[in-house]
Amino acid sequence: MARLDWTALGGYFLVMLLIGLWSHRRVGDVSGYFTGGGRMPWRLSGVSGTSSR
Repeated sequence: MARLDWTALGGYFLVMLLIGLWSHRRVGDVSGYFTGGGRMPWRLSGVSGTSSR
């Protein structure tokens, strides 16, 4: 792979790491992760359930 490919790949992993660290600081526990910290509107929560099919 060329140097530009490695740079793009490294940049991608760095961005993913930073997003993970940022979200880890915002979410206190697993319950908060799955419920959106209680900040999700009821309309969005109602349509995000799994399908019965």
